[in-house]
Amino acid sequence: MRLIVILTLACSSLSALIMQTGESQKAATPCRIRELFKPNGWDIPGLSKATVKTHGHYVSKGIPENVFIDTLEAKAPEASLIFVGLKSCEMAQMNVRSIDVTKIERFMMNGHVFGYRVTGVVAGFDKQGRRIHYGSEERVYYYDPDGFGKFSVMRYDDGDLIFKIVVPDWVKQKNE
Repeated sequence: MRLIVILTLACSSLSALIMQTGESQKAATPCRIRELFKPNGWDIPGLSKATVKTHGHYVSKGIPENVFIDTLEAKAPEASLIFVGLKSCEMAQMNVRSIDVTKIERFMMNGHVFGYRVTGVVAGFDKQGRRIHYGSEERVYYYDPDGFGKFSVMRYDDGDLIFKIVVPDWVKQKNE
């Protein structure tokens, strides 16, 4: 009987932990890195030989209605992403992960491109030298914060169901 009570308490404690909202889990972490700034701009993974597949309005809560999106297909999908892991709030460690780009989304408003969202699958090589996927999908968003044509901010996907893009103020104020 005691075993059943102990198991019931353990299961209820575990389920309460699992059911915490994303916000309360995020609040438990005292610091995190959400964006990386590179003054000369980032190279957008997979963009060099990408071709446009679709074009349309981008609709998402809180995003102006005149934002457009192009979905691009990467013709040279092998790329890499830089990730920053925190060892503590005082020390960060940079890691480069090999990816295969699966989708590139280009965002524009008033005739100006202001951001790219890149989705890729973590990749590596097996013992026979064949490229394989590890099953982990990563998304990052590059944007031009000041209108100088440099995508100098890389924003990480923070795990929210809908990955919110940033629409910089400069592009909202421009007219075609």
